[in-house]
Amino acid sequence: MGTFEDEWARIKRDRADGEAGMQLASAHAEGGHPPAGQVKSDMAAWSKAAGSVAALRGDIKKATNAMDRGEKGVPGHGVRSAAAEQEVHGSWQRYLNALSGKCGAIQGALSTAGKGHDRNDQSVSSSFTGLDKRYKDTPAVGGQS
Repeated sequence: MGTFEDEWARIKRDRADGEAGMQLASAHAEGGHPPAGQVKSDMAAWSKAAGSVAALRGDIKKATNAMDRGEKGVPGHGVRSAAAEQEVHGSWQRYLNALSGKCGAIQGALSTAGKGHDRNDQSVSSSFTGLDKRYKDTPAVGGQS
């Protein structure tokens, strides 16, 4: 790695050559960079990610319910280990509830991002197809049968 000045010069050179300055590391399967304009968002991928987080949240809820059922069988009075177990149970319950809440927030953010990208893709596409409708090309001159 060179100096900052060397790196800055390389970036300016790349930009002058028409190369993009930043790329997604995983955007191209062969490890190289995809051609300009080839990176696309896929609503299905966003939805699948949100669904995976929702499934994780469901698993956390199942674990919390199983833990709560097990807690009901522990006597609460007169045994020091039972008091310690109740304290641990409460700690885990708070942790799992917070984790479930975080999963819900991530799920919502993924869904919203997917919808936003999809709407943006549709908006960009319709803005260009709208141009075609509004500004028709003039017919070609000559050579028509």
